Amino acid sequence: MALRLIHFLFVLLSVKTAYASQIDSFRQCRDCSAAELDMFFDTSSAPDTSFKLIHAQGSLGPVILFHGLTDSPYYMKDIAEVYFRMGYDVYSPLMEAHGAAYGELSTIQNTQWNQQVEKYISLLHGRYKRKVILGGFSNGGLVSTIATIAAPTKDKILSLLLISPALGLPPKAWIAYKFLKAFDRLAKKFDIQSLYELRRKIWSMPVKTSEYEDPRGRVRSPIMQLNGPFQVARNIEMLNSMSRDKSIEIPVTVVLTSDDTTISIPKVLAKFRSLLGTRKHLVWLQSPSAKMPSVLHRLPPEELTIVNVDRTLSHSITLHKSGLTINEDNPEFSRVAAVLEHSSVRKKNECTSFYSSIAMSK
Repeated sequence: MALRLIHFLFVLLSVKTAYASQIDSFRQCRDCSAAELDMFFDTSSAPDTSFKLIHAQGSLGPVILFHGLTDSPYYMKDIAEVYFRMGYDVYSPLMEAHGAAYGELSTIQNTQWNQQVEKYISLLHGRYKRKVILGGFSNGGLVSTIATIAAPTKDKILSLLLISPALGLPPKAWIAYKFLKAFDRLAKKFDIQSLYELRRKIWSMPVKTSEYEDPRGRVRSPIMQLNGPFQVARNIEMLNSMSRDKSIEIPVTVVLTSDDTTISIPKVLAKFRSLLGTRKHLVWLQSPSAKMPSVLHRLPPEELTIVNVDRTLSHSITLHKSGLTINEDNPEFSRVAAVLEHSSVRKKNECTSFYSSIAMSK
């Protein structure tokens, strides 16, 4: 019994040491000016790798930003800059089975992503002795939400930013997931080699992504194996199970776009109303061509900011080419950034929600 306990502690320490080593090896920009940040991101020969933005003389605490499925930390660079300018140290890790290891997406398990998120939260919470701000886009938003409910991490999180979070899938995608899940159970139940081989081929089926090849290197995976979205759906199912009769009471900012068909907007809005507590705010980007959901009209004014845009915005603020960018082609970002500057702001070791910040400023 004692030997088993020693072995368990040794494995636990090894895993913690491995993640600590990973964080220490993140590409780093220390006390960088705006120009230096541009150079940091634009001159990298490996833009899809993990990075951190650090204040040499102390900060308000740690922020961790998680990217979406087949994306990379590069997609979070301008969100990272917003938090960095607010006084936080910002970390954006490369998720497992991404970047150069995108081929491993055919065998990744949803629990591996959740464990990765848990380790980063626990490690930085321990280093800073402060709660962590989490932010995530799409699948990154999903794993961040799970972390706010999971027992090992829920008390270590200060606030949450969810950009087009994958908290629900469209009906056709969910039906496909249920079919694949049934086939998966069948293969395991009958333990037939031919079914296992067919299962392996199905899970490895490539689905082409809208890859963007940066002149300095890839910032998004060129293909997505079918197992990737399958594991996202598994995590959604896990979240649904974990969140029954629960409420997230920390400040949460959610950003959604009216034209998003990758995720289920009705399901995400349902989660916004049922899962998130009283300290929440929705930033809704409304295009001229899309119909505004009626549920938005039932939200209290202090919970909603509507940003009218003159073009179609799909799955995110806009993720064309260089990601969530601050430039003349993406005027909506400045509106979202303004909300972030009012939300999750730590003052005297406390976190002020978006709407109370607005109220105090009036």
